Amino acid sequence: MNKITIILLFVLAISTGAIAQNNIRSEQTRRNCPETYMRTGSPNRPRINKEQFRQRVQELIVKEAGLSQKEADAFFPIFHEYKDRQRQIHESIDRIKNAATEEDNETVCKERIMKIAGLNAEFASLDNIYYPKLIKAVSAKKFFKVLCVEDRVARRILHNYNQKHGKKQAGK
Repeated sequence: MNKITIILLFVLAISTGAIAQNNIRSEQTRRNCPETYMRTGSPNRPRINKEQFRQRVQELIVKEAGLSQKEADAFFPIFHEYKDRQRQIHESIDRIKNAATEEDNETVCKERIMKIAGLNAEFASLDNIYYPKLIKAVSAKKFFKVLCVEDRVARRILHNYNQKHGKKQAGK
């Protein structure tokens, strides 16, 4: 019985050390080459081409939401402006979070928290700014279809990209 306990403790100690080592490597990769890590989440995966992704999402939204070419021409410039602004806010929040260090004092942390809170409020207000503009470009019914289709389409494209480039799926 004592031998089994000792073996289990030994295996637990080794596995804990291996997990900690892997976490240290991931952190070192993020700090040593943050541009690569932030672009792809991994230094070994190719970057997703933003314009190709945007074009593919647009094509599928037009098809699945039933937008005419005239509606698409009026809708997508506003829609892309809206999505770009959302992305800019998310990137600003990420920059604030990534600038944090263990040496930050309470004042610096509070300033960062307040900046993030302001950016989150700005993000939340984007719907109130852009939704009326988008409803003027297409009917409310069509815009609602776009809202329903958009996430599903983007997830499908990213899922296909991840399968193509070898990202392991959960549970597989």
